[in-house]
Amino acid sequence: MVIAGLMAAGQFQLIPQAIAIGTAADTDIINKATATYNDPANPGVPLNAESNTVTVTVAEVAGLTNVPAGIVDENGGSINSNDIVNYDFLLTNTGNATNNIEIPFAAITNPDGNLSVTGFLVDLNNDGDFDDTGESNSGNPFTTDVTATGIAADASVKVRVVTTVNSGLGASEPVAIQLGNTPPNDNSAGTQNQSYDADGTVDDVFTTATTPVNGQREAAALQSSATSQSVTPLALATVLKTRAAYNPATPATTDDTITYRLDFRVESSSPNSSFTPTNLEGTTIQLSTAANGSNPVDVQRILVSDAIPENTELTNTPPTAPVGWKVVYSTSATTTRTVGGSTATAPAAAVWQTVAPASLASVERIGWIYVGPSNVADSTVSGPTLAAGSATTGDANGFRFQVVTSGLTAGGTIANIAQAFGETVGDPNNEVVYDESGDQNPNNFNDDDTPPDPTGTNYDPVNDTGVADPANQDTDNNNNNTGTGPEGEANVLAITPPGAILNGPLNQPGAVGPTNNNDDFVNKSSLALEGGGTQTATPGQTFNPAPVVFNNTFQNPSSNAGELDTVRLLPLAPNNTAVPATTPVQEATDIPDGTRVTITVGSSSAAYDYDNATGYTYVASSGTGPNFDGTANTLKFDNISPGVSINYTVTIDLPAGSQLSADRFSANGVSRAGYSVPVVAFVDNNNSGAFEFSTTPSSNNDNVFNIKIDRLYLGHLALLKEQRVLNPNETVDTDWTTNPIADVEPGQFIEYRISYVNFSTPSTTGSSGNVTLGISNLVITEDGTTGTFVPGGTAIAPPGNGTANNWALPLSTPSTTHQQNTSATLGTLQYFNGVTNLGNLDPADGATVTRYVNSVGTLTPDTAVTPGTASTYQGSFIFRRVLN
Repeated sequence: MVIAGLMAAGQFQLIPQAIAIGTAADTDIINKATATYNDPANPGVPLNAESNTVTVTVAEVAGLTNVPAGIVDENGGSINSNDIVNYDFLLTNTGNATNNIEIPFAAITNPDGNLSVTGFLVDLNNDGDFDDTGESNSGNPFTTDVTATGIAADASVKVRVVTTVNSGLGASEPVAIQLGNTPPNDNSAGTQNQSYDADGTVDDVFTTATTPVNGQREAAALQSSATSQSVTPLALATVLKTRAAYNPATPATTDDTITYRLDFRVESSSPNSSFTPTNLEGTTIQLSTAANGSNPVDVQRILVSDAIPENTELTNTPPTAPVGWKVVYSTSATTTRTVGGSTATAPAAAVWQTVAPASLASVERIGWIYVGPSNVADSTVSGPTLAAGSATTGDANGFRFQVVTSGLTAGGTIANIAQAFGETVGDPNNEVVYDESGDQNPNNFNDDDTPPDPTGTNYDPVNDTGVADPANQDTDNNNNNTGTGPEGEANVLAITPPGAILNGPLNQPGAVGPTNNNDDFVNKSSLALEGGGTQTATPGQTFNPAPVVFNNTFQNPSSNAGELDTVRLLPLAPNNTAVPATTPVQEATDIPDGTRVTITVGSSSAAYDYDNATGYTYVASSGTGPNFDGTANTLKFDNISPGVSINYTVTIDLPAGSQLSADRFSANGVSRAGYSVPVVAFVDNNNSGAFEFSTTPSSNNDNVFNIKIDRLYLGHLALLKEQRVLNPNETVDTDWTTNPIADVEPGQFIEYRISYVNFSTPSTTGSSGNVTLGISNLVITEDGTTGTFVPGGTAIAPPGNGTANNWALPLSTPSTTHQQNTSATLGTLQYFNGVTNLGNLDPADGATVTRYVNSVGTLTPDTAVTPGTASTYQGSFIFRRVLN
């Protein structure tokens, strides 16, 4: 982003280091910057601007946060005199490289003086205990400085400060511990990730590794409670739910498939200081290993549950489970309680089974139980526990399952909510820890961080059935677990017959091309070189063009009744059958192998390389940003409301050896002169990640789509240079030709004709919204002094000059001299002798004219042209010389 801003401002100087937190240190970011000359849509902006090649090496950037992670009174209950109380802090390396964190013993302070500090422990691997090597002083707390070494970027260590409450304290006396000293020491943002001031103080918590460009960082945190105030250990569970994919299939509303993704966290920090986070263990469920759910036994398991939404059925697409989890099913009615043993009453508990039933339509709930790394046996009563800080959000798939609509009327909705169950390790009351999806709050905590009841969790087996009821509960409108309100929030999807999607030039998603709205286009032209400079469009030359960016927009049209989900963007081969056949037709080979197309929306992007045999293939590791779907390797968009437009860019980077468009025009005509990249916006019908098209639409195809074409020209002006020889009496000796002419005699006239055409694709009658490619300020120059004249030899081009014009050399006695009959079909003519402007009247025969300039002006696109036939070109200019 920094580099892009500098480029836009025209500041192309080398930036040796730039901060890019989140990207690993010492990563080379290489950019060969150019500015390009543009068509009249960008008047005054040069077509070709060059820069040196710049390489940005991402600097090492340090970062550190220090946040309270809970208070634990070892004997439980209220904090009182002589109690051993532990204060936990979570230190996180928020930089972009592995770092060390210095934790001085002197950094632990007791602001109120009501505690005696025994020492501290360091959970280096954040596994919930302090038993590993280096985490304690031979089992005892450290009382000296500790350096936590090799802490990876985004990794955390937990520091536990062990204290004893002083004797003789009354009620409501403050008992606080501060770790670090970063004013204002109030847990505000000003205490986090601040510049470390190495001023000789010994009470800072700070980073130490190498020499980051922003200097070392420090952070501090404060935790406070009071005597006679209870600090309850509590497992804090958060279940998350999103729609990962939606496929409308046919226009019927009874075959739509919805794929849900769930995730689960055991929090390592508490939203409320009355509770300190701890580990989660299982709660009692009935578990069967039979396909019919027979002979269940009572076991303790951590459970994530999801009631199959009303008017849907589970599909035969296998559900996924993260490592350490197992899929389970329940055919018990949703009027049963989700968890509970065989003795549960009013209502009875559901039976869960590890084998899918014969009829998936009978499944009422799908679930996942935690079996741990060792895959605990189903018959084992006590299941494994999950440490605070555990999460599935880093898993590629999380918990996934798919349903299909059934019995749903048009305009209906599908509502769903997930549940999570467990118990707090060590809780003598075995109270069920319970959370519902739709927000980021654990244990159904309220939005103001107050608990659902004084115990920190509140499971109601009668009413908490897991059946979503959006009429009486809040909803997660954005499908991203940002709902608000008490308890959880339902995920709701309106099911409507599939409508349409629009895709076109920037702010013109409804543009119509020569055939229909599947071949509207944006044309751009560039002769900028990769790495800087501008290519001279000399026939027969190839070059390595710089990348060119196209601006586009796709839209869920207002005419649609509902949202669009699982919308993807992909480049298509130029001969894809979905592109109308009447469009300027291109062949697969018209895009050179190695062409890279990058699609970008905001901070999200994905790149694809082209091969004319296989089409476009995703470039490994190129996908970035929140809209990148790493499973399908495309950008994906959900919850697009009617009338909402999304802008995106397509960057076309042609490989070295690319042909000039003028050469492609000469060889194959106007239809194959440009490099056409159709881009499709489509609703992915089966969430395959691929665009599946057929001329006979069916439920297996992606029927909701729209194509637009980004067409890059490497120059869009064709020049046809011809010559003929006239006798002194002006009869024709040799007619117009591009071939060499032999045996021209002194006194004969040589006539030169230069014809020109803008061969880019024009708009046509009935089309609208397309971005065409005009030509403005076209100036044609003929200069006879740019070469070197060698008597008896050949013309030699001097270094840096692509032409070898010597027809006005040597200057003392030129080989040819001007003859009247100069003409131009468009624009004006000027005549020069060296730098002297002779005016715009045709000079007399024999006048010294070394340069002719035809200022043509503007040219609109014109495809009614035959390459090599001057009469079909848009204009020409002719001048005559006599051979001396």
